[in-house]
Amino acid sequence: MHKVEEIGLIARSDDMPKAFSKLAVDMFNLVIDVGEIDLIQTRTFIIRARNINNLLFQFMKRLFDLANNELFVLATVNSLTIEKVSNEYLLTTILIGDKINQNYKVKDIIKQVTDRNIIVKEDRDGAVAQINLVVERRK
Repeated sequence: MHKVEEIGLIARSDDMPKAFSKLAVDMFNLVIDVGEIDLIQTRTFIIRARNINNLLFQFMKRLFDLANNELFVLATVNSLTIEKVSNEYLLTTILIGDKINQNYKVKDIIKQVTDRNIIVKEDRDGAVAQINLVVERRK
């Protein structure tokens, strides 16, 4: 029997784009050892959001949708920028990974990206990004 639980995923880094990138890779590392993913496919997208917390949610949700709809698994974030344009935030990213196949051992399964307990902050000590995920533990 598999256990389903909600966990908080937290990333700390020098700046906000690096924290978002680290959080994305950490999410996929829950599912598959990202070090074993072949760097075969690239995905590029742009996200607009009204505030930084919603930007993080939309970004992680888009990654979740890529995994579920296109079977894309992320190995690394090639580039990620966050800009404030007028009164909106704009995230542009290039992702590198592969389509999931039988060569990859699935550890856990992400069931949902939630908008609960989102924290995004940046100060002189660096940046922190946090989001909750509903995870099905396979062990």
